[in-house]
Amino acid sequence: MNENHIPSILYIDDEESNLRIFRINFKRYYKVFTTSSIQEAYQILRENPISLIITDQKMPEMSGTDFLKSIINEYPDVIRIVLTGFADIQDIIQAINDCHIHQYVTKPYENGEMKNIIDKAIESYNLAKERKDLIEQLKEANERLEEKVAERTAELEYTTSKLLDSINYAKRIQKSVLPTEQSIAKLFKDAFVLYKPKDIVGGDFYAVFDKEDTIIVAVGDCTGHGVPGALMSMLGDALLRSIIDYKEEHSPEKILNLLKEGVSNALRQEDTQNQDGMEVGVLAYHPYSRVVEFSSSRRDLIYFENGEMKEIKADKILIGGTTYYTDEQFTLHTIPLQGETTLYLFSDGYQDQFGGEMNKKIGSKKLKELLASIHHKPMYEQKVFLETFLQEWMRYQPNNEQMDDILVMGIRV
Repeated sequence: MNENHIPSILYIDDEESNLRIFRINFKRYYKVFTTSSIQEAYQILRENPISLIITDQKMPEMSGTDFLKSIINEYPDVIRIVLTGFADIQDIIQAINDCHIHQYVTKPYENGEMKNIIDKAIESYNLAKERKDLIEQLKEANERLEEKVAERTAELEYTTSKLLDSINYAKRIQKSVLPTEQSIAKLFKDAFVLYKPKDIVGGDFYAVFDKEDTIIVAVGDCTGHGVPGALMSMLGDALLRSIIDYKEEHSPEKILNLLKEGVSNALRQEDTQNQDGMEVGVLAYHPYSRVVEFSSSRRDLIYFENGEMKEIKADKILIGGTTYYTDEQFTLHTIPLQGETTLYLFSDGYQDQFGGEMNKKIGSKKLKELLASIHHKPMYEQKVFLETFLQEWMRYQPNNEQMDDILVMGIRV
């Protein structure tokens, strides 16, 4: 591995034997810095790009959590792990929020378990860095776009081309974050994703998580489209990954409750009165028990079982927006599957598309009729049918104008 890509870890412990054992066990995998001195720990942080700090809780100069708390402002992105004895666990739990602790580990630890913990923490650090970099790139692209519009006409063509290059690059990044249709299909009997942003980047998003005995699918529709919508979609994706991967919450209604809180906190909506938000449907499929759990913010679930169409209505709660001051909780729906079932999650873009000879919306009724007519077909054929119908419908719109981001996902279990 290139030395520049080896993760750097700082391990702090007042017992030299512990430091020596840690170095021996982990120096082959990571760039390991060790110290028994808090002051030397500050120096190492200043001089090296540390990704992860592991510290003993009981230290002579200050406790591990006090040290971690002291560096939050200067090193906010570094992952923090505390080693503690069983007697310290309650103190650690109380300090987790104040110190932004990723995890605490009771001593003595097992080397294999510790390596798994470190690898997961490094993955969390890299993922957070990628998301942060992406959001900054999107923000910069949006800011440049707003600044350049006001410039002289003679400069407009050149400037616009450069900005479009940036947004097209952002599109590639956004697309890389979304799971591929092939990877989704591998988790189910069959699947398709019809994803058509209105602009270069979009505010609709989807995510899939394979968590051993549970497969979690989320489909989201953010306020706005284009760059602002893409910023919201990346926020939603990052929060979902934090909730599902790192907080290890896999129940759909609890995921949405945490997501609602996370969006409001991230946008400081209680202070700023910001009204941006998103509608998200979350489905958890348990393949061994053949049970589907579903909870949703304004995104209904349509499914076909043994040829019969069924529908589960979503809660009317918006994630973000004005919900920061409400205590409404999301509802969990449990569906025991009786046979082969095809399920559909979607944003409102498809059904809200204007067109046709009468220049009206497709509408939810027509969408259900379309799904009823094709649900038994292979998923690829369903996607082609929906795309073809949409193109024909939009043919009556001036310039084939698409009204909103469009996202339809179908899965067969």
